[in-house]
Amino acid sequence: MKTRYYHGQFYTLNESQPTVDEVWVEDGKIIHLGHHPIWRAQRSIDVHGWMGLPGFVDAHLHILGYGEKLTLLQLNKSTDKNAILKKIQQHLKSPFLYAQGHLEQNITKIDLDRLSSTIPILLRHADYHGATVNQALLNRIGLHHHPTGILHEAEAMAAVQSIPKYSKSELTMMIVKAIKTLQAFGITGGHSDDLFYFNGFKETLEAFEDALKIAPFRAHLLIHHLELTHFLESKRPWLNQNPYLQLGAIKTFYDGTISSQTAWMSQPYQHSKQFGERQFSLQDWEALLVRIRQAGLPIAIHTIGDQALDEVADWLTKHPVKAGLHDRIIHASFAKLSTLNKLKKLPLIFDIQPQFMSSDLPWALAMISPKTELIYPWKHYQQSQLVLCGSSDAPVEIPNPLLGIKAASLRISDHNQQVYQPEEKLTMLDAVKLYTIGANTPTYDLAHRGTLQVGNLADFTFFDQDFLKDEKKLASTSVMMTIIDNQIVYQKSNH
Repeated sequence: MKTRYYHGQFYTLNESQPTVDEVWVEDGKIIHLGHHPIWRAQRSIDVHGWMGLPGFVDAHLHILGYGEKLTLLQLNKSTDKNAILKKIQQHLKSPFLYAQGHLEQNITKIDLDRLSSTIPILLRHADYHGATVNQALLNRIGLHHHPTGILHEAEAMAAVQSIPKYSKSELTMMIVKAIKTLQAFGITGGHSDDLFYFNGFKETLEAFEDALKIAPFRAHLLIHHLELTHFLESKRPWLNQNPYLQLGAIKTFYDGTISSQTAWMSQPYQHSKQFGERQFSLQDWEALLVRIRQAGLPIAIHTIGDQALDEVADWLTKHPVKAGLHDRIIHASFAKLSTLNKLKKLPLIFDIQPQFMSSDLPWALAMISPKTELIYPWKHYQQSQLVLCGSSDAPVEIPNPLLGIKAASLRISDHNQQVYQPEEKLTMLDAVKLYTIGANTPTYDLAHRGTLQVGNLADFTFFDQDFLKDEKKLASTSVMMTIIDNQIVYQKSNH
């Protein structure tokens, strides 16, 4: 059945035919661009002059984690200690309390113990790399004599892992809830890291398969390094599972975060004089990398600090990925100029989060050394011919690509409306390409994704205003309709 989308302003991102007013689709793929003088459509959809683009993709987020966020108590990064404690008390009930979005304020286990000495309380930090807990939860994970109850990295993860597991049906419903919200943001696909943090590789993957039968979505799931054995034992093929599901690179961590001062930097933090920390000993790191290479797989590495990025470039040079594949660097928030020459020699893709710049500055600048050379250096990366993919790291940030496009092209801080490092701005069009061409590159199927051309998937995102012609319209632009596989999965209610 032929479908015609007409009366639109489509940006194809294809240089041979940059804009068209019609797109024809059959069997889930584009079959013609522009008016066709002979064909008759069995289904015609008027897109009311809206701006149409290839379906937006979020290249790094946690779909299940975002679904959980939509379900759990949120502290919304509040800085009011008394208000936080009051909210916790209002929601306190057996068998545990789990809240998210906590900033590392002056709340300790002493404050939480006053609320309950028997019900475990876990306040997960907004960066998802730390947690504040009470004594009851410390006892659960064997940290009986911890002085503050403020945990980071492995200890925080142990606390999160100690809470009761969700059932597979609960996981499925959280995934569906997340996907429907993502679709309302115009997102047609996402690269997600979820397969370790909940019910392990097998059951979490099955929950995704069940959810994708309910809510169509192009899901690309990273495999956590602690689930590598389970993946290999499953005998599942790497990459394509079905038209909506891929299994991707092996996800691991080289360093931590700026907020916890665990990102591995070349210069010391201003107040602690510490440099951060690696998440592995060098011996264990190399052993893991060798094991991944022996399995013939690429790696996706959480790398925030500039020293971490430099060392990772050396490791990937020493242990290169199999020909035809590429590794992924997740975040790459800071860099040294000398590292760029190493990076551009490697088959690498960078999953960047433009919103980190707008939400983290200027407070991050008050923590890191003023000698840090490159800060969210997207233009430098682009000029080094590195492939950049746009993402949100939801639930850390709101998974709205328009916010990422704004941050990438304008570099305005949400905190003080100041522009930071204007020399690192991308053009508005290049910022859009982060979430289309760029974010589809890791699928190894760029021939059929990321642009509007004959043979490509019928995934589209429609907006009510053309912000590519006038950047001032970006702030007031709304998603009007989201199409996945030629199915309308979201439509704004007044249309």
